[in-house]
Amino acid sequence: MTAAASGASGRGARSGAAPKVSVFILTYNHEAWIAAAIESALAQSAPFPFEILVADDCSTDGTRSIVREYAGRHPERIRTFLPERNLGVAGIWLRAARRCRGEYVAILEGDDYWTSPEKLARQAALLDSHRDWVSCFHGATLFDEEKRFPSRPATPAFDRHVFGLDDVVRACFIPFLTVMFRRAALARVPEWIFGFAWFDWLFHIHCARQGRIGHFEDDLAAYRVHGRGNWSARDRSSQIEEDLRVYERLLGELPDRRKLIERCIEHRHCQLAVEVSAVAFDTPVLLLEQVGDMQPYFNGRHAGVLPLSGGRAGQELDEALSSLRAQADAQPSATPHYPPRVAPRRQPGGRRCACLVPSSALSALEAEGEARARVEGQGRLRWRDEWCRIWEVEVDSAASHTHEEQEAAEQMGALVEISDVSLSDPLPESLVGGFIDEPKAGATLDAHALDLLGWALGAEARAIAVELAIDGEVFWRAPLRWERPDLVDAFPEHPQAARAGFRTTLNMIGTPAAFELEVSVVLAGQHRARLGTIHGLHRWRRDRSPAFAELVSVVIPCFGQAHYLGEAIESVLAQSYPHLEVLVVDDASPDNASPVASRYPGVRCVPGEDGGVSAARNVGIRNTHGDFLVFLDADDRLLPDGIEAGLGALAEHEECACAIGAYRRVSHNGEPLKTHSQPPVLDGQYAQLMRDNWAGFPGRAIYRRSVFEHVKGFDPGRERAEDFALNLEIARQFPIWSHAELVVEHREHGSNSSGDAAAMLTETLAAMRQQRPYVKRDPRLRRAYREGRRHWKEYYGDLLVSQARSSWRERGRGDALREAVLLARHRPAGLLRLIGPDRSPSD
Repeated sequence: MTAAASGASGRGARSGAAPKVSVFILTYNHEAWIAAAIESALAQSAPFPFEILVADDCSTDGTRSIVREYAGRHPERIRTFLPERNLGVAGIWLRAARRCRGEYVAILEGDDYWTSPEKLARQAALLDSHRDWVSCFHGATLFDEEKRFPSRPATPAFDRHVFGLDDVVRACFIPFLTVMFRRAALARVPEWIFGFAWFDWLFHIHCARQGRIGHFEDDLAAYRVHGRGNWSARDRSSQIEEDLRVYERLLGELPDRRKLIERCIEHRHCQLAVEVSAVAFDTPVLLLEQVGDMQPYFNGRHAGVLPLSGGRAGQELDEALSSLRAQADAQPSATPHYPPRVAPRRQPGGRRCACLVPSSALSALEAEGEARARVEGQGRLRWRDEWCRIWEVEVDSAASHTHEEQEAAEQMGALVEISDVSLSDPLPESLVGGFIDEPKAGATLDAHALDLLGWALGAEARAIAVELAIDGEVFWRAPLRWERPDLVDAFPEHPQAARAGFRTTLNMIGTPAAFELEVSVVLAGQHRARLGTIHGLHRWRRDRSPAFAELVSVVIPCFGQAHYLGEAIESVLAQSYPHLEVLVVDDASPDNASPVASRYPGVRCVPGEDGGVSAARNVGIRNTHGDFLVFLDADDRLLPDGIEAGLGALAEHEECACAIGAYRRVSHNGEPLKTHSQPPVLDGQYAQLMRDNWAGFPGRAIYRRSVFEHVKGFDPGRERAEDFALNLEIARQFPIWSHAELVVEHREHGSNSSGDAAAMLTETLAAMRQQRPYVKRDPRLRRAYREGRRHWKEYYGDLLVSQARSSWRERGRGDALREAVLLARHRPAGLLRLIGPDRSPSD
């Protein structure tokens, strides 16, 4: 105990006096940090009595014993709330907080601490002198426990010291450890707020509905960020998605603030677009909007805001871009505040800014002739969705690049290759004429932003728009309103020719691997006329940056397999291909996964979300940077040339999303076992995958990272067959290369997740059902679907017979009856075998 803490118990204490301030410390599994939090509270020097209430929600580490030790040493100061069962956030927070006796309550979570002994005194004095304040907060320093990024202020710089409800609705800028509030505010706290991860933000909104919130700048606390934090453990996209959940609830709770909340929702989608479109961190972002009152925050990127001023923003835009770019050049390189889900692009050179325009401001941009020409005419459209547009604009750069050079340097995600562009021949009689100027056949373009340009003129009915469809389903519509002076002379008898152009940008992510884009003209009266067709293929590319070129990321999730983990890691480090990163995801493993991983220099270990192997692999996707991904189970081993074989296959077959090799079986101690033949599957891969899951377990595959722009990763709702479900999604949309090279060893032992026949039968059939909508129109696929369901019912049903017998003997009738019901539903013939002699599934 520090000297300051040892003397603290006498400061501000009056025997029997009611405390003026209650320090409320909420903790759960903070063994490494709870002592520092309590010490910082004990160290407070206040001219009034205060108490410390520590609430622990049944920590599973040593937190509770430390709390009891401190309470025993400082009974006059520390009270505890230690329920015998876990109450969850709502239970522990409300039941504990309402035990506070002070007029004011100061929040401190068990992994943070205060850095000034004057904190309580200063905040209480402010609340005493400002009776209209419900709460107040101060500055703090945010530091990363794992040293992933440098320390920084936990709150932005403010130009005022009092805030209201509108301010807090726009953003949560108040860290809990900096807050002191009036205890009366607890009386009406709605319990529903604790159903949200950001309940602290909702609590501040609750306070702001009762009065004003004060602030002073002095830094009095340390906000600890670590891999298990509610906020900091999430990637930035996940944080924004949680913000959106909060706003959806607030629409109902604050009907008088609906317009503001809708603007906030749009702004969060703009932030999400910056993340998903992977704007480079050395590219500043300028937000162009009508009001200009939104804080331009983009996960650590240099940012600014420019209000669109009704036709006068042209010069201001150039000045804002130049100023923002100069600030970025003069300061250290921006780094992400929170991990990005999508690896940001690396800027190839030149001085650029990203101009972000929310959809609500597009009409204002239309009125800004000079600014609009600067952004749309000189910028490159990087992102377009229903919420915003993002253009990348050169700023005062003498560097000159051809369009093709920029394409080659800047390409990052998936590509589309345009194989053919054809007009309807003949054009429908309802059209005087029309043409598709862009894209050109043979062009290779960014799948996120495929520019479509052309024109169309109606004969009797006016042409008003073009529609884009795939397989008869319309997914985009663009108006015919762009100026086409070249058509005026060609069609003098048609006054609408002057504005008969169309210009739009399509996001082709998620479209079929080989697509046929139908371009139709919408005529007045809602008649349609086919203008032409665009054929294209999805292609894949690698990052051109030397630092990351052909980097392969190997993700190893681990739960209860630490005794095998060392062999898995060593098999990666022994690869003939050298450019690797290895990430172990410790999915709350009960054994020593993290210490095992730490024995290997260069191998990173991050905590999982305790959500199973699917969630752990998705954590691995978000926390790695390679152009290629390999998912190796902790009990398997890569063969020395495995990664090189997979990379070679993908280099030869650029059309393929992943390459899947062969494997061999080994026993629990690594001894070879008999392995069945695995001939490559070169045709009908999707259909055959439904029939027999020829792709097998994840370690056989190497995936292009770009494929995860099209599929959502591993389904965290699945405990079994999650790899089967993922491969079905990929094979349905893209070619897969199958080869006969041995790439991995699969260890078979009693704890294999595939050993539970009941779970495997249920989850495999569920994965198959997800494909049902996609096979209905194709007789060949329908047949494969039926054959696959029959195969899985027979295969796992036969295994389930033996499992049900074992359940009856070893685990009781309950499990056996449930398994018998499953047999009756999916494999009735297996019920007869339950009462007959025990046979192997092959009999």
